[in-house]
Amino acid sequence: MESEDTNLVRNWMRSKTIISSEASIVEVAEVMTSKDVGSVLVTAQGKEIGILTERDLTRKVVAKGLDPKSTTAKEVMSSPLLTVPQDSPLWEAAEMMSKKRVRRLPVVDDRGEVVGIISTRIISYAMPFMKISKSNMLQLLRTDKDE
Repeated sequence: MESEDTNLVRNWMRSKTIISSEASIVEVAEVMTSKDVGSVLVTAQGKEIGILTERDLTRKVVAKGLDPKSTTAKEVMSSPLLTVPQDSPLWEAAEMMSKKRVRRLPVVDDRGEVVGIISTRIISYAMPFMKISKSNMLQLLRTDKDE
């Protein structure tokens, strides 16, 4: 990857995985496992309305003793969605994640439709290919207080 586009979110995002807002947490976990993903987008009437991550399952369901068979995705999802445009530079996505203390962002196209997901893990894979100064990258890393 040698072009300027190397820095764009669109070239690193992964496909989205969706689940109904009425799905049980057991169903959410089954989808995450079968698709080998760490998050799912929660939908209602064909529109993405929230996101559920593995961390949400741990903190909002397991730690609180909720029944994963009767608790639904809409009850524990994070909403509203924080998104990043697909033509944004990766460093902007990284900065947003750091400031908002999230690890995943839905990626939207020009119409505002969710077209994928970008994560801190993907950005870490992309770092060697990014055209960003070392000082800017170090600043991004220093502002991440989540871990």
